[in-house]
Amino acid sequence: MHERGLSVTEIRIGTGLSERLIGEYLDLYEAVGSENTQVQRLLSEPDPATETPAEIKRGAWLR
Repeated sequence: MHERGLSVTEIRIGTGLSERLIGEYLDLYEAVGSENTQVQRLLSEPDPATETPAEIKRGAWLR
């Protein structure tokens, strides 16, 4: 998403991940380079815990 020009806010909305976590992924990606196969795997394969973003409504976590 970042390589396609989306902002961190747009990535957050699309993925449900926090801006802080997205920033950490982008820092890691920049530090190791785009050709690192482990980083490519981490960034391309969703973790089961993040496949369905949690929704917050009135301060309560809903699934």
